[in-house]
Amino acid sequence: MDAAKGLENDIKAILKKVATDMSRDLKRQVPQRGQNPYATGSLKSRFNLDVRKSSKNEWEIFMTYPFYGNYTAFGTRGYSNWREQSRLNVFDRLPFSGYRKGRNGIIPQNWLSLRNQKATYEKMIQDELGESLEVFMDRLTTIGIRTR
Repeated sequence: MDAAKGLENDIKAILKKVATDMSRDLKRQVPQRGQNPYATGSLKSRFNLDVRKSSKNEWEIFMTYPFYGNYTAFGTRGYSNWREQSRLNVFDRLPFSGYRKGRNGIIPQNWLSLRNQKATYEKMIQDELGESLEVFMDRLTTIGIRTR
C-alpha cells in the first residue's frame, strides 16, 4: 500500500471514530421523551452521521436528520437564530440549552451544537494525528450539514 492510500485509510478511520462520538453526543441532546413534552423519538431515531468523500473529493462527516429538527435546533419566529447559527460549524454554535417553553414560537435548543465538547474532540484529534482540531479542520472539510 502506498503512503497516500495509507493516509486516506488513517483519515477515514479517525473520522469514523470522531463521527461515532459526535453522533453519541448529539443524540443525547436531540429533543426526546421525558425532556421535551412534544418529542416522540422520531427525530433521534432518524438522526445519522456518516463519513464520506464529497463531490470535491474532500472528507466530510455528513449529518442527516428530518427537516423539522431545524425548528427545535434553531427556533422559530422571533426566537429563531437560524441565520447566524446554521452557517457555523458544530463547535462554534451557541451551546446546547435544552427545552424551554416559548410563547408563539419555539425557543432554540441548540441541540446541533458541540461547543461544550470542543476540548474533547480537540484532544481526540491531537492524540490521533498529532495536530489541533483547528489545523485538522483547516486541512480537511469534515463537517457537512444537510437535511432531508
